[in-house]
Amino acid sequence: LYKLGEIDARSPASARSPSAAKKGAIIKLKKKAVNIKGTIILVTHKQTTGGYGEYPGYYIKGIAYGPEPPEEMPVSADPNVSLKKSGGM
Repeated sequence: LYKLGEIDARSPASARSPSAAKKGAIIKLKKKAVNIKGTIILVTHKQTTGGYGEYPGYYIKGIAYGPEPPEEMPVSADPNVSLKKSGGM
């Protein structure tokens, strides 16, 4: 497996129960992993928020892994081309 990057997600504001908040955050985390072609997530941090009379929240953080190496940044074929943006005036 190849490490593809760290990802995190928060529960949606529309969550009205702790279980809905947790489920929403996990779904968002899975979607972020798929976007970077990850198939496995190692969860490194979980946190619940909200108390009595408050809306629940959930935060989850992890590392995405996949069977293929991550795509590298495209490198210009011409070494004289600068990657910096010009001020443009």
